[in-house]
Amino acid sequence: MAQTGYTPIQLYFSTTATNTPAAGDLANGELAINIPDGKLFYNDGGTVKLLASNSASTGTVSTVSVVSANGFAGTVATATTTPAITLTTSITGILQGNGTAISAITVGTGLSFSTGTLSNSLPMTYPLGSGIAVVSSGTSWGTTLTAPSGAIVGTTDTQTLTNKRITARSLAAASTTGTVTPDSDAYDQVNYLLTGTVSFAVPSGTPTNGQKLSIRLYAASTQTVSWTTTAGGYRVIGTTLPLSVASTKTVYVGCVWNSTDSFWDVVAVATQV
Repeated sequence: MAQTGYTPIQLYFSTTATNTPAAGDLANGELAINIPDGKLFYNDGGTVKLLASNSASTGTVSTVSVVSANGFAGTVATATTTPAITLTTSITGILQGNGTAISAITVGTGLSFSTGTLSNSLPMTYPLGSGIAVVSSGTSWGTTLTAPSGAIVGTTDTQTLTNKRITARSLAAASTTGTVTPDSDAYDQVNYLLTGTVSFAVPSGTPTNGQKLSIRLYAASTQTVSWTTTAGGYRVIGTTLPLSVASTKTVYVGCVWNSTDSFWDVVAVATQV
């Protein structure tokens, strides 16, 4: 009720929620209020506009953008209508968060594994000791990993291995004739079934000093053998290179790489009797 002696100023109003005045309801510049919605409107040259509202959730977003921070950036498509935000990051590696920022994980040393089972169908990276082990993608697998009782072996560490067997890299025997070039990088023992005259060329690869190479020869019928004795080839020490392999006999030729002189020193030859 208005106070006595005062004339109330009353706006054009509605008591129906969600009602909005039409342009024809208001003169230019005239105000109108929707009482239950708490919204104030005005006529701006024939267009009704919202001037104020007591609802914090009411409003229209006119544009959207992405602020670059903590290693993240982004782009926005159709920023003023139906925004589509794409986030990117300059951080490489495995990400970690601390509740405030995102950063790359620093892989440390000394990580140990307890007994368990891993299942994988996607590429995964596990820190192992001072390096990284990558498990490639493929069919799901399960492998039980038992924690070793000793130290993890490193590629450059000076360590002593006990109760370990190293399986020799052996070239499967195949019929051979002509020039033969053993691969010292791929094999510790090469096996040949001689079916004709054979000439041994300088072995390929980059051997290390003291590396061993065993050559096994077999012939169903007697065959002639020759050897390259120039640098990088075969140099006999205390023995004699075989120049033939008798019928149905096996011959072993044991070599050691001498990096000082650049020769495969032939230190043992054994012929089946």
